[in-house]
Amino acid sequence: MAYRCCDTDFNKKEEFFRHVKSNDLHFLTFSDRVELEMNRDYVSKVITNPNLLFTASGKISIVKKEKEDVSKSVFVRNDAGDRISFGRIKGPIFDGQLLTYEMKINGNPATYKVSFRLLGRGDVTYVTIINRMEAKVGILGKAMPWLVPKVVKGPARFADILNDMIKSSLSEVQEVVSRKTIERS
Repeated sequence: MAYRCCDTDFNKKEEFFRHVKSNDLHFLTFSDRVELEMNRDYVSKVITNPNLLFTASGKISIVKKEKEDVSKSVFVRNDAGDRISFGRIKGPIFDGQLLTYEMKINGNPATYKVSFRLLGRGDVTYVTIINRMEAKVGILGKAMPWLVPKVVKGPARFADILNDMIKSSLSEVQEVVSRKTIERS
């Protein structure tokens, strides 16, 4: 069984455990690329608006409470339709080339950073989604490194789900834009 941590593959369990003991902060990075048939400016407006970006799938609602500048509460609807407090989202934060959202999930030791890079040519925009999960293993993780793969497996699975949700939200927005374009003609 191969282990993956800090964007490095470890074939031997002992190498992985040595790596876990050597660092306190560990991360995994996932990336994906989506091609959208929309103008770059419009895609940029969608990505800079967390309500459009994260809620188009219908599974997440974001609430900005009074006196909060950047941080917002995230609620998820369960199968019964009830709203459940899920965590907090901070952003968008622009750091030169990337537009980044930072998420902290309730009861999860990991922090998620979702970044976007846009490349547009005419009416086609390529969106690169970079999803980075960071987790501090602490003293317990260093003392018992065999627990780290179990702890990281859940957040890594969530990172995949988050990536799929963002792609579906962008596709949903693309469909709405194309329907409005057809209605105008």
